[in-house]
Order: sequence, then C-alpha cells, then structure tokens
Amino acid sequence: TDGDGLLDGSEVANGYDPLSATTLPPGYINANGYIVGPGVNLVGADLAGADLTSADLSGVTSGEITGTPSALPTGTVLANGYLAGPGVDLTGADLTGADLTGVDLAGANLTNAVGLETTTGTPQFN
Repeated sequence: TDGDGLLDGSEVANGYDPLSATTLPPGYINANGYIVGPGVNLVGADLAGADLTSADLSGVTSGEITGTPSALPTGTVLANGYLAGPGVDLTGADLTGADLTGVDLAGANLTNAVGLETTTGTPQFN
C-alpha cells in the first residue's frame, strides 16, 4: 500500500481488494472501506462500528477520526479523534483532557504532542 489508508490506484495496481481480506498484505485489514495497517494515514476516517482488534496500528497517523470503533487492540483508545496506543504516530496530536487510562504508549511517537499534562489516567510505556 502507499500508506494513505485508502484503496486507490497504487493498491488496485497491486491487486489488492479491500472487500477481500485474503488479498490484503499481511498485517492489514479492511475497516469501513479503509485499509488499516502499519503506517497508514487515517486522518478524518469514519471508523464507526469498525472492529480493529486484529489491526496492526504501528506507525498509524490519525486525527479527526469520526465514529467510535466497536473494538480496539489491547492498550489502545480513541482519544480526541486520535488512535492512542502502542507504536502509533501521535506527532502534533492534541490530547488535551483525554482519558489515557490503560493506554500503552510504548513506541508511540509523541513529538510535538500537546496537552499530555492535562490528560487523566496514567498511560503505560511498556
């Protein structure tokens, strides 16, 4: 995939079909028509009802996500429109007032993230 989280020319040219999990590269899933997996861009994605428990979210960029996923990987939450969890890219994220109870931020990129001092709960860095 080209990392944008959407099925477009790059994926079609490589034979990937978001409706068939068997044609997606290893580590990727289809969630509401978005390809979700390592390094994809999910900014503005509508993930209402999506089951992301088997998704590898390492390096995923997010923000302005709408809808609430039905399930997330262990140690991950949706906070202020961002997927916060192990290995995610939270560069520049505004987490002001977010509840990070039980969140595992091991390997997450927090460069220029703001509001961490105002979050509730204690994230882990395991």
